[in-house]
Amino acid sequence: MDVSWWSSVAQLSTSLAGQNARPICDRLNGLSPGQSKICNVFEDHMPAVGVGAKNAIQECQYRFKSHRWNCSTPYNSGIVGPVHKLGTKEAAFTYAILSAGVMHEVGRRCRQGLLNTCGCADEPKERDVGDKYAWGGCGDNVDYGYKFSRDFIDVREKERDPKRDHDQGRSLMNRRNNEAGRRIIKKNMVKTCKCHGVSGACNLQTCWMQLPKMANISRILAKKYENALRVQISSRGNLQLVASDQIGRKRRNRAVPTDLVYLDDSPDYCIQNRAMGTIGTEGRICVRGSDGPEGCDSLCCGRGYNTYTITTTEKKLIQNGQLEIIGGGWTQSDEATAHYVDFIDQMTLGLRTLSDNFGECGKPQASWQIDPFGHSKEMASLFSQMGFTSTTFARQHYLEKQARQNNQSMEMIWNASDDLKTSLFTGALYNHYVAPEGFCFDIRCATVDPFIDNPNMPGNNVDQKIDAFLKKVYEQKKITRTTHMMMLMGDDFNYMQASMWFTNLDKLIQYTNAKKVNVTVFYSTPACYYKAIQDAAQQQKITWPTKDDDFFPYASNVHAYWAGYFTSRPAFKGMIRVASGLLQLSKSLVVMGSLAGDNLNALQIAKMASALVQHHDSVTGTARQDVTYDYQQRLHKGMSQAQTLISNYLGRVQSGPNATNPGNVSVSLCYLANETVCEAIVNVASFQITVFNTRAQWANETIRIPYYSSRANVKGSNGTAVTKDLLRSFNITTMLSRNYAPYELHIAVQIPPLGFTTYTIDNSMSSPETEPEKPVTSVDATSVVMENQYFKLIFDENYVLTQYFDKVANKMHSLTQQFSYYIGMDCSGSSSDNTLQASGAYAFRPNGSEIAIGKPTAHAFVNGTLVQEMRQQYGDWIYQTIRLRSDANYVEFDWVIGPIPTGAQVSKEVITRYISDIANNDIFYTDSTGRQMMKRRRNFAATYQYSNDEPVAGNYYPLTNRICINDATTQMTVLTDRAESGTAGNSTIEILLHRRLFYDDNFGLGEALNEPGKDGKGLVVRGSHYLILGDMKKAASIHRPLAVKLFHKPVVAFTKSGTNMQNLGQYSGLTAELPDNVHLLTLESWTNNSVLMRLEHIYQGSEDDQKSQNVTVDFGKLFASFNIVSVNELMLAANRNATTSKLSGTSVTLSPMQIRTFELVLAEQPTNSTSTPTKPPIQPTSPGFSERLLKLNVISAVIVLLFCILDL
Repeated sequence: MDVSWWSSVAQLSTSLAGQNARPICDRLNGLSPGQSKICNVFEDHMPAVGVGAKNAIQECQYRFKSHRWNCSTPYNSGIVGPVHKLGTKEAAFTYAILSAGVMHEVGRRCRQGLLNTCGCADEPKERDVGDKYAWGGCGDNVDYGYKFSRDFIDVREKERDPKRDHDQGRSLMNRRNNEAGRRIIKKNMVKTCKCHGVSGACNLQTCWMQLPKMANISRILAKKYENALRVQISSRGNLQLVASDQIGRKRRNRAVPTDLVYLDDSPDYCIQNRAMGTIGTEGRICVRGSDGPEGCDSLCCGRGYNTYTITTTEKKLIQNGQLEIIGGGWTQSDEATAHYVDFIDQMTLGLRTLSDNFGECGKPQASWQIDPFGHSKEMASLFSQMGFTSTTFARQHYLEKQARQNNQSMEMIWNASDDLKTSLFTGALYNHYVAPEGFCFDIRCATVDPFIDNPNMPGNNVDQKIDAFLKKVYEQKKITRTTHMMMLMGDDFNYMQASMWFTNLDKLIQYTNAKKVNVTVFYSTPACYYKAIQDAAQQQKITWPTKDDDFFPYASNVHAYWAGYFTSRPAFKGMIRVASGLLQLSKSLVVMGSLAGDNLNALQIAKMASALVQHHDSVTGTARQDVTYDYQQRLHKGMSQAQTLISNYLGRVQSGPNATNPGNVSVSLCYLANETVCEAIVNVASFQITVFNTRAQWANETIRIPYYSSRANVKGSNGTAVTKDLLRSFNITTMLSRNYAPYELHIAVQIPPLGFTTYTIDNSMSSPETEPEKPVTSVDATSVVMENQYFKLIFDENYVLTQYFDKVANKMHSLTQQFSYYIGMDCSGSSSDNTLQASGAYAFRPNGSEIAIGKPTAHAFVNGTLVQEMRQQYGDWIYQTIRLRSDANYVEFDWVIGPIPTGAQVSKEVITRYISDIANNDIFYTDSTGRQMMKRRRNFAATYQYSNDEPVAGNYYPLTNRICINDATTQMTVLTDRAESGTAGNSTIEILLHRRLFYDDNFGLGEALNEPGKDGKGLVVRGSHYLILGDMKKAASIHRPLAVKLFHKPVVAFTKSGTNMQNLGQYSGLTAELPDNVHLLTLESWTNNSVLMRLEHIYQGSEDDQKSQNVTVDFGKLFASFNIVSVNELMLAANRNATTSKLSGTSVTLSPMQIRTFELVLAEQPTNSTSTPTKPPIQPTSPGFSERLLKLNVISAVIVLLFCILDL
């Protein structure tokens, strides 16, 4: 029976498949006439069939990995191999799970709107559900998936013209097992519900049916496989149970619909046999003494086995150089959307863990960034400052890769910072990070063609495989400058069978070297490889090319620019930024409060959560929706630790320096303040807020909190009245909820460096009533002017911003902001010229020019003392507040977008534009990982010939926090509150804010980027931009400190009236503030008597005449709560001593862009020192810093490798 059609369909599941323009169905080999007919009608379903088949076989391989038959796909035999031709139990299982896999994937894609002829499942017929829940939501369309799987897969069995009774039996057997797989899915559907009610109550639930996980289906089918029933063809042409097969079982007259049935006995699968589709069990690892299928007696088929006993430890392997740790961060971080503070933190956490457990040899030398989707110049500089000597990656623009291969510049020296003169040796991989074709040796490889080196066996292929390997070597040699080259083995999810890998790799090395050609093959590591090629270059006087820019944007083909992920999942990106600010506060509180014990446990949870989401498939927004939910749950758990640490810290402050058992102060954080909700103060007459500042300078700012009363009396810690504005909230209908606050309270706060200030807010009847500022919806257009001491904003008769008057320079500028959207390319399939590339979570591919949203459909103007607001509404899904604070030298654009309309399921990608009169000649600047600024030019590439095939996406770059344009005199800078995607043209800055897409771009996500939001109707996201316009020479002195402020926003903690707030008026952890070009980047507990501190110069050289100069800081008496005994300077990740440190005492000099890292060893009993605020510093009664929590147990292990022997 021809099963090649499974293999050809499965190829459609990969993003690189189908590289020609023929229709999909013409490219599928082996389809029966009925299948071809269905394919032509439902061509868009074929990739789902392929993905379903791939998923099914992966589950099969997992379930049977320890059995003699391990569901392998040997000898390039397709997705299932020759076993599919047999009438065995194994064939029964594969038919069942493949049919189930197709049904599962088709039903799932219906729900996601990826197929043209189906959608969400119909509501179940069950109606009598009482009042506890109602059917709703969008369920997986299992009925449609069932019908399609049945029609498409079973039709080939119905069309067969059997020549023998056995063939007729196979047709019936196959259909029966196909049906069993589908029935098991239907039988195990999962009811999923969402609660609706006040404050999390579950008064009513909306429920829908979801598909079970394929892992559960494969587990059930594996049980069915173990109890499969043998059948035979009856005289009537039906299947009947074989009586002899019922011995030892409960007698049955017929099989149930979910039973698996088979006709023939299985071979033993012990010996390699191409016809049977088995690679045998020689070299497989078995478990001695086990009675299961993995036991040596079973797996080795009675032939015996060899025992190799290796006594070692992980530490010894690393010390011997047998294992080399590379990268070493908590994750392999993204380089476009991760902020540099988060990157440094996650690298510090990971490298500290390695150092603690593996010592000096556990400190990586080689960075390993093989999978991120583009690479940042600042990231290379940070790696260099951490002591890494090289980095390796796989992804670069396809045109740059072609150019580099042509001129042998795949390996280069990357000049990573003009200011610091840091550089990093960089290697780009030749063949992505996958094994050469034909040399993947794992049960989950697409095909497995192992070495057959026994001379007595048919099919001996040593010479053939070595010749094929040498051909790969000679091809790769053409693009290298030395005689060394690195070949990677493996791929995503291809590390299931270590014995299979190393058995074959050992043979590859042995037989290649024995051939005595000019090629020597051996195991190596990245650090050894880079040392070898640099030594060879020095000996042979080879010079390395250099790189001065970065590797953005990344494009994998002519129409696939990976610029969409810069913005994808914008709400999650914003959540990550908020969590980062809370983590910085938490770390400093542990130090200042000398918190220990459970507090360190809480801090560790927060660190790990924040580190995890820096992964290149997390912060990027390229994880599947369910995985993203898991990331968000973990991150929220980490964020909630800040509330615990604030409570314990304030308790410590309140109890005083001599308290032996300090208590805590109950506080709440309002995580939904961006939705104008703060449940902690609903129906609360009076309360206190404690506002924290993690920066090393005074924070004089205006904070905004949700508020539930028309009365407000705000007092400072000394009882004096504090300036405030009480404004009616902007009724944003897409965000309204039961606890949506009717007012917003703006308060002018003053918070000392690394400290806090407490304010009391009273809304009781005894407080004087404040008439809230009412939005004005009808005013004379000529009077709509917002102004403060720095500038005026002027609006036209449609309440659209038109002009900006710079009071400092006495200069008028034109300035307009507008919303638009692109239609995302909606495609499925592939073609030789990639014209069917869709816009998806990774790729940004607009289908033509942008569509303007138009003018505001509603507006309101609010004029307060501290703040002025122009509130705009565009239709029913875009809202914006243009906010001007009285003391701010920037304008805030506070936008709310969503749910993006789904009409006709057309993908939409929403942008905002800021249009000025700056003549920047298509040159603009974007940040690199939040630090140094990169010069960009439209339609230009420095290292390859630019191609204008995607004129929009090809000019988009990552914005970690800012973008700017300038001319000879004026600069416009826009700062973001999260990672976004942006570009600029002449006079214009354009930023991508939100995306709702209905097609997958086929780069690995496997689903469309269609976020459901809180109510299933689509994601609503709120964010802010901060615009600075004025003198170019002064621009850096505004946007540099503002970028730090936005990352380290004040944190507001709420306590209810009646809470003892004695001693909690105001406090600073510093005796003086730092210069405003120096940032206290890190302050965290390091050992039981030391603290880790980082100081950062936030300016680049030549940005500002004064601020870009070297600056000297003496931190000897800087901290109020501890004394420093000694100082050790470290490299940036704090796992190595600084090699060039000339530290003498506590006075240090910082040059532009420099970050210096120190371990401060503390005195056992800190003495009081006078701090600027009124509250005296804390005096711990003990050193106060306990041992770090995370300790990995490194256990000396005896590893027994049992290899089966081939019995001849």
